[in-house]
Amino acid sequence: MNRISETNIAGAREIIEFDALQKDEEIVIETQNSAYKFSIGNAATRQGFLSGGALGESSTVAILMGTISKVGESYNNDPCGLKTEARAFFFIETENGMKHLITSVITHLVHIKNDEPKYIC
Repeated sequence: MNRISETNIAGAREIIEFDALQKDEEIVIETQNSAYKFSIGNAATRQGFLSGGALGESSTVAILMGTISKVGESYNNDPCGLKTEARAFFFIETENGMKHLITSVITHLVHIKNDEPKYIC
Protein backbone atom coordinates (compact mmCIF):
# COMPACT_ATOMS: atom_id res chain seq x y z
CA MET A 1 0.00 0.00 0.00
CA ASN A 2 1.45 3.35 -0.98
CA ARG A 3 1.59 6.26 1.41
CA ILE A 4 -1.00 9.01 1.06
CA SER A 5 -0.01 11.42 -1.69
CA GLU A 6 0.40 15.14 -1.05
CA THR A 7 -2.84 15.82 -2.96
CA ASN A 8 -4.78 13.38 -0.76
CA ILE A 9 -3.36 14.87 2.43
CA ALA A 10 -5.34 18.01 1.61
CA GLY A 11 -8.48 15.83 2.02
CA ALA A 12 -7.21 14.17 5.19
CA ARG A 13 -9.39 14.24 8.29
CA GLU A 14 -8.75 13.90 11.99
CA ILE A 15 -11.94 11.91 12.63
CA ILE A 16 -14.09 9.59 10.50
CA GLU A 17 -17.34 8.69 12.23
CA PHE A 18 -18.71 5.22 11.49
CA ASP A 19 -22.22 6.63 11.02
CA ALA A 20 -20.94 8.45 7.90
CA LEU A 21 -19.71 5.26 6.17
CA GLN A 22 -21.48 3.71 3.20
CA LYS A 23 -21.04 0.53 1.18
CA ASP A 24 -18.30 0.60 -1.48
CA GLU A 25 -16.45 3.53 0.10
CA GLU A 26 -12.81 3.35 1.17
CA ILE A 27 -10.77 4.60 4.07
CA VAL A 28 -7.04 5.15 3.69
CA ILE A 29 -5.27 4.92 7.03
CA GLU A 30 -1.70 6.15 7.27
CA THR A 31 0.12 5.28 10.48
CA GLN A 32 3.55 6.01 11.88
CA ASN A 33 4.83 2.77 10.30
CA SER A 34 2.48 1.75 7.45
CA ALA A 35 -0.47 2.57 5.24
CA TYR A 36 -3.72 0.56 4.98
CA LYS A 37 -6.80 0.62 2.78
CA PHE A 38 -10.17 -0.53 4.12
CA SER A 39 -12.87 -1.11 1.49
CA ILE A 40 -16.33 -1.10 3.06
CA GLY A 41 -18.57 -4.01 2.09
CA ASN A 42 -21.25 -3.60 4.77
CA ALA A 43 -21.38 -0.21 6.47
CA ALA A 44 -23.80 -1.28 9.23
CA THR A 45 -21.48 -4.03 10.49
CA ARG A 46 -18.25 -2.28 9.37
CA GLN A 47 -17.20 -5.40 7.48
CA GLY A 48 -15.03 -5.14 4.41
CA PHE A 49 -11.58 -5.83 3.02
CA LEU A 50 -8.31 -4.63 4.53
CA SER A 51 -4.96 -4.43 2.77
CA GLY A 52 -1.60 -2.81 3.44
CA GLY A 53 0.75 -2.78 6.38
CA ALA A 54 1.63 -6.25 7.68
CA LEU A 55 -1.03 -7.73 5.35
CA GLY A 56 0.69 -6.59 2.16
CA GLU A 57 -1.22 -5.90 -1.05
CA SER A 58 -3.68 -8.80 -0.77
CA SER A 59 -7.10 -7.97 0.68
CA THR A 60 -8.27 -9.76 3.81
CA VAL A 61 -11.83 -9.94 5.16
CA ALA A 62 -11.93 -7.61 8.17
CA ILE A 63 -14.25 -5.98 10.70
CA LEU A 64 -13.35 -2.44 11.78
CA MET A 65 -13.93 -2.30 15.54
CA GLY A 66 -12.78 1.25 16.32
CA THR A 67 -9.74 2.86 17.85
CA ILE A 68 -7.64 2.44 20.95
CA SER A 69 -5.69 5.32 22.45
CA LYS A 70 -3.52 5.68 25.53
CA VAL A 71 -4.53 8.37 28.01
CA GLY A 72 -2.09 8.60 30.87
CA GLU A 73 -1.69 5.11 32.30
CA SER A 74 -4.96 3.74 30.86
CA TYR A 75 -6.39 2.94 27.43
CA ASN A 76 -9.59 4.24 25.84
CA ASN A 77 -11.61 2.32 23.28
CA ASP A 78 -13.69 4.36 20.82
CA PRO A 79 -16.18 2.13 18.95
CA CYS A 80 -17.76 5.09 17.09
CA GLY A 81 -15.05 6.11 14.64
CA LEU A 82 -11.45 6.42 13.57
CA LYS A 83 -9.24 9.29 14.67
CA THR A 84 -5.67 10.42 14.37
CA GLU A 85 -3.36 9.94 17.36
CA ALA A 86 -5.07 6.59 18.07
CA ARG A 87 -4.61 3.02 16.78
CA ALA A 88 -7.14 1.31 14.51
CA PHE A 89 -8.45 -2.02 15.80
CA PHE A 90 -9.63 -4.72 13.35
CA PHE A 91 -10.64 -8.36 13.52
CA ILE A 92 -9.31 -10.12 10.42
CA GLU A 93 -10.19 -13.49 8.92
CA THR A 94 -7.38 -16.05 8.72
CA GLU A 95 -7.16 -19.69 7.70
CA ASN A 96 -7.52 -20.63 11.38
CA GLY A 97 -10.38 -18.28 12.25
CA MET A 98 -10.35 -14.67 13.39
CA LYS A 99 -7.49 -12.71 14.92
CA HIS A 100 -6.99 -9.07 15.78
CA LEU A 101 -4.83 -6.45 14.12
CA ILE A 102 -3.96 -3.19 15.84
CA THR A 103 -2.16 -0.56 13.77
CA SER A 104 0.53 1.79 14.94
CA VAL A 105 -0.63 5.34 15.76
CA ILE A 106 -2.71 6.90 12.96
CA THR A 107 -1.21 10.03 11.41
CA HIS A 108 -3.62 10.67 8.49
CA LEU A 109 -7.11 9.48 7.49
CA VAL A 110 -8.76 9.87 4.09
CA HIS A 111 -12.43 8.90 3.54
CA ILE A 112 -12.98 8.21 -0.17
CA LYS A 113 -16.71 8.59 -0.59
CA ASN A 114 -18.87 6.91 -3.19
CA ASP A 115 -20.15 9.96 -5.08
CA GLU A 116 -21.58 8.05 -8.03
CA PRO A 117 -25.33 8.56 -8.46
CA LYS A 118 -27.58 5.73 -7.31
CA TYR A 119 -30.12 4.68 -9.94
CA ILE A 120 -33.35 2.92 -9.09
CA CYS A 121 -34.85 0.83 -11.88
